[in-house]
Amino acid sequence: MFKLKNINTNKLRNDELLGVLQETLEFSVALLSNERDASVLTMFRSAVEEYRDALMQNFYTKETKAKDEADKIACEQYRGLKHLVKSMLLHPDKSVRLLAQDVMHIIYKHGKIIHSSMAHRYAKLDEMMCEINALGSDVHSALGIETWLEELTLAIAKYKVARDVQRKERVEYQKGWVSESRARSEVALRELTETVNAHRISFGEEDYKDWVKNLNAVAELQKSIIKSRASRTEEAEEAEKPTTEDEQSPNDEQKEPSQEEVEDSATAE
Repeated sequence: MFKLKNINTNKLRNDELLGVLQETLEFSVALLSNERDASVLTMFRSAVEEYRDALMQNFYTKETKAKDEADKIACEQYRGLKHLVKSMLLHPDKSVRLLAQDVMHIIYKHGKIIHSSMAHRYAKLDEMMCEINALGSDVHSALGIETWLEELTLAIAKYKVARDVQRKERVEYQKGWVSESRARSEVALRELTETVNAHRISFGEEDYKDWVKNLNAVAELQKSIIKSRASRTEEAEEAEKPTTEDEQSPNDEQKEPSQEEVEDSATAE
């Protein structure tokens, strides 16, 4: 008699567990054709489908919409601010051009903010706004950017409020349906394996040998998933260790554009 291997789901992530469950369901439907297995198979199918639906549900709330709208406005205000200051690089008054250069150096220093991830985007926007605000209201007034700064500050604040509310709801959602349906699907998997194993002991190996082979293959797959993830984690940690060259050059920062480069950029546009 084939030995039935254990599938340990505790260390599997949600998406990894779903893959294991769906593969088990697929070959179980194909191989468990006896009437005595029908009830436990139906129960298992129902649990897997519920767990899949919980993971795949589109989590889009009014807070998500508010966050996206605030982000859109923030990006528009950032672009407007950037273009306005660039236009001031061609101002006939040299003193205004010099002020514009100071602001453009700050904007350039923080890179392509709009094309970065949201977390990185708003961290950079916060840093940029602090530096521009530190220049003082006289500079803002001379460049005519007060309204842009006010609107951008407001949009950033609205985004953060909506983001924090969404995070709270997402945590509550994850703790609810996903965790509950995961627990039910794990119980259903154990009941399936225990029931089918009892049937093969009682009614003979012949009807279940292919099912056991497939289940053992899934058990090996589960082990390889965890092992592969552990190996990737170790490689990532090793890659993050500083090299001798890194230790010798700790201040290797991105070079800011020169005054000539800023003026050339404005002229080109």
